[in-house]
Amino acid sequence: MNAERTKRPQLAAVVAVSMLLLSGFAGTGVALSPVDNHETAAEPLRTLNGTRSQTLTVETNAAVGLTLRNDALDDRLATLAQREQLASGTSTNQTTVLTDELRTIRKETNQLTTREAEVLERHALHNVTTEELLYELARIDASAQQLEHRHTAAVTRLDDLSATGVDTWKLRADLMTLQGPVRAQVADVAVGAANESVVSVEASAQSLTLETRAGTDTIVERYDAGYLDATADEPATIEGVTDLIATTYPTEWENRTGYTIRRIDADLLYVEFEYTDGTIVAYIDRPTARIFKEFHYGLRSSEFSSDNESVFTASLSTVPSYHYRHTFVME
Repeated sequence: MNAERTKRPQLAAVVAVSMLLLSGFAGTGVALSPVDNHETAAEPLRTLNGTRSQTLTVETNAAVGLTLRNDALDDRLATLAQREQLASGTSTNQTTVLTDELRTIRKETNQLTTREAEVLERHALHNVTTEELLYELARIDASAQQLEHRHTAAVTRLDDLSATGVDTWKLRADLMTLQGPVRAQVADVAVGAANESVVSVEASAQSLTLETRAGTDTIVERYDAGYLDATADEPATIEGVTDLIATTYPTEWENRTGYTIRRIDADLLYVEFEYTDGTIVAYIDRPTARIFKEFHYGLRSSEFSSDNESVFTASLSTVPSYHYRHTFVME
């Protein structure tokens, strides 16, 4: 494992996020729901202990869309430049180019991790709005996807990954945990690739729940970094994961039709299982033996109401019923 291991998005790091980016988001592309907006004077003390809940209607946003396209263009140019270097060099030079690429991806991934931590903390302190939070998370998601593509391209060309000095398995794991289906949906809406979406947000400095609709299905992503600070008698094992999953999702696990458990790196286990009504994806931190991130896809028993009423009827530990829509493909 890379000696400079960054703990999987710990939400205590503070790095300044571009104020130019955030100022460009304010007041555009999002309509606030009058039904579920708890961001006001009800919580006068600005601390990191509170949770903010809000339902937004996200629409096409020219400023955010331009930023996302510029990010994608920068990534494309970097990829093309790397290909030119590889095409014109010797095998030794190619190894150097690919090593530099992986180190660059590692550095940029660390920057995305701190950006996510920073925007959640700033949101908890009421220094950014919920719409700014959503758009920054969408940007982080898009950047992480692009970096993961570059990571895959570099790894497939290298014969000796250890020579790079980069833990490529952990790098990919970190990139995966920076992505989420609701964030991707917000990005698609912002650039005009999808219709407007109602998004419900429940966030604190250490936890995040996002929920939206895609067609007739509900998509939810949940993240709780507090679980990473928990203690465990011993690290989670692949054998012990089934007990954890069965305890956390008893009804779904009892009705499972198939499941996959993979070790992504030394500290991350990935579980995906299908049951009669859908699919659940869970990320487990091995040192603490806790689920710290989870995705759910499909139809929910409590559907979005037409007046944008809050869809958060359960806590982070409660899992409603979903129908299969999407899964990560793991190597």
